[in-house]
Amino acid sequence: MAQNQIQFQKGLSLQQFLADYGTEEQCEQALERWRWPQGFICPHCGHQHEPVRLRTRALLQ
Repeated sequence: MAQNQIQFQKGLSLQQFLADYGTEEQCEQALERWRWPQGFICPHCGHQHEPVRLRTRALLQ
């Protein structure tokens, strides 16, 4: 039977995980890099700029 490649993929150590995602800001930056690898581009006007950060709720628009 073949191995499930997802199950046996290399993971992060706890130390590396905390170094990469230890704070809220680090997590937000990582999510932004994954979501917008070329930077945020506005879906309405098509220009590249910083996304609007809603601090009253945990949302990015």
